[in-house]
Amino acid sequence: MNTEHKEYPELSGLFDAARAQSARPSEALMARVSEDAAEVQSGFRTRRVMPVKPGRMAQLFQVLGGWPAMGGLVMAAATGLWIGAFPPDSLSVGVSQAAQALLVGNDTAYLIDIAPGSEFDLGEEAL
Repeated sequence: MNTEHKEYPELSGLFDAARAQSARPSEALMARVSEDAAEVQSGFRTRRVMPVKPGRMAQLFQVLGGWPAMGGLVMAAATGLWIGAFPPDSLSVGVSQAAQALLVGNDTAYLIDIAPGSEFDLGEEAL
């Protein structure tokens, strides 16, 4: 099997010698590799991988709908805070005074009746 190498003729003898040798690993090496493989595979059978359960905040985040829903919630909260801090003129005077009293820190409290004509009845008179 004497093949001449055209570019490097001095390497032809080395290539022929390398082809003549067998490239098989020894039986002892193959036995050690098989033992290591069996040990690793037995570890896979006995070990159980428990799934990682997400925390409460991650679960709440998923329930609410992820990033798009959280973006909407943040925008609604910011809008509510802005309207509460700087109410438009179209809101009633009592609401804007109550909001300003809360922001400024006055000790005056406002009670706003949302339904002035209705009465609250506990139903005690019927007994």
